[in-house]
Amino acid sequence: MELKISDHFWGDGGFPCVEERTNQIRDCYANWISFFKERAAIEEAYAKQLYSLMKGMTGLVEFGTTREAWLSIYNETGTVIKNSRQFSEKINATCLLPLQQFKDAQSKQRKPFLAEASKITKENEKLRSNYNRTNEKYIKYSTEAEKTGKYLESAKLNGKNPNELVKLTSKLQKLSKEAMLLEHESHEEAQKLSTFQSVLAERMTSIYDNVQQLESERITFLKDLLIKFAEGIIPSKEFESTLYQRFKEKFDSIDCTKDINEFISQKQTGREKPSPSDITFIPIRSSSISTVGDSYNNYKDQEDNSDFGGTSTISNSLGAVVEINYVGECRACYDYVGCDQFELDFSVGDIIQLIEKDDEVGWWTGELRGRLGLIPSNYVEEIV
Repeated sequence: MELKISDHFWGDGGFPCVEERTNQIRDCYANWISFFKERAAIEEAYAKQLYSLMKGMTGLVEFGTTREAWLSIYNETGTVIKNSRQFSEKINATCLLPLQQFKDAQSKQRKPFLAEASKITKENEKLRSNYNRTNEKYIKYSTEAEKTGKYLESAKLNGKNPNELVKLTSKLQKLSKEAMLLEHESHEEAQKLSTFQSVLAERMTSIYDNVQQLESERITFLKDLLIKFAEGIIPSKEFESTLYQRFKEKFDSIDCTKDINEFISQKQTGREKPSPSDITFIPIRSSSISTVGDSYNNYKDQEDNSDFGGTSTISNSLGAVVEINYVGECRACYDYVGCDQFELDFSVGDIIQLIEKDDEVGWWTGELRGRLGLIPSNYVEEIV
């Protein structure tokens, strides 16, 4: 039964393993070419050496039976010289040159397949890396928001300082907002990666099939080449005839299907092809994130018109009146409509009381008309 590369080289290391084999094939070509080239050169050099040897024996003068013995050696050596030269020429004409041409033709065919495979696998790695990185950040912010939310609830029950509650609320708002943005981003990255799995499976299957076809053609070509090489060994003596037969039997037994099956059996990495269902994004359902909108509005309904730098009293979710210290105030330079429940809506000219400033992330926490929320710092100017 013929095994298929496209059924056995998936998962981690699949393409790298096939790519490694293609590099080995390139080295095999180089070694076969070197063998035929050197063997032809050896045959030619042997013929020249024998010719030089016999040329130097012209001074040998014998008579009778001894002369006849010498002439038999001389004639036999002449035949060996002729055969070696013919064998050298045959190796060059029927083995070396065709092999070089076949190698060049296969290299041209194989190159675009490998380039496409490399591009596809790198794209898949990039998409997977983007998803993993985004998802890790999402998990980090969600976990931190959950911890902060629990700490905030505990602080409320234990009657912590109102300013500390406001800071915890502001921190929870920022963490929750970032977690929600990362959840959306993680979902998008998961969809990209999931969609690409179908492309990856389809294209890599086609590439693997082409690679296998080229390898089958290479082994079949090499088999024919070696048979021609064996035919070049002149069966002029019983030993050479036996050697030729042994060679031919071995070369005739070359089977591309068996060879490829052996490679697959030894090197296979996995049979599960990439599937969109392999990529599943599962959101973290945190009570702190899903209910954080309430935390934004826990401190509202009553507002004291205090001057900048003073305090304001507003009621919290427990119905108690708490005092909030402001760190400054700012004026809205543009109209802004909040993108979610975490952000304040404001109009040009509105004066917003600042509770906390975080210039690193570009979002400040403020209060406007009894409501706490985040404001983009580039939409306002601080009043000094």
